[in-house]
Amino acid sequence: MEFQAGRRPEPKPKFRRRSTPDDGIARCSFCTEKILWAFPVPNPRARTEAGRNPKPMPLDYAPDKLGRYTVYPEAPSADHPQGCVRVGELTRGQAPGWLAAGKPTYQRHFRTCAKKEEWGKLGKPYGTATIKK
Repeated sequence: MEFQAGRRPEPKPKFRRRSTPDDGIARCSFCTEKILWAFPVPNPRARTEAGRNPKPMPLDYAPDKLGRYTVYPEAPSADHPQGCVRVGELTRGQAPGWLAAGKPTYQRHFRTCAKKEEWGKLGKPYGTATIKK
């Protein structure tokens, strides 16, 4: 493509990854692994709107013995007419008992994503801010 004076170059076609293939299971936009979206349990006493109405978080699709999150379905409500999947966090003391009972635990996908550095702000560990000179 050559640049001609007075004409804008044609835009490149945008590449869009399919995050949900034909099997109906959500996939990570970066590494294309299977993920499970779940809403954290809202805290009615939270000081911020984000605490009272949390955003969904990605979890690994397969259960993991090292995980500290549990998943359970919630009945339909006014906010979620079709119902939703809720996620609860276990403490270090609760996790072994949960596993001993034969119940699955899950890890946040951010911990296991092969391309978590590409996630932007969330992919950077604390203290890695770049200093502009």
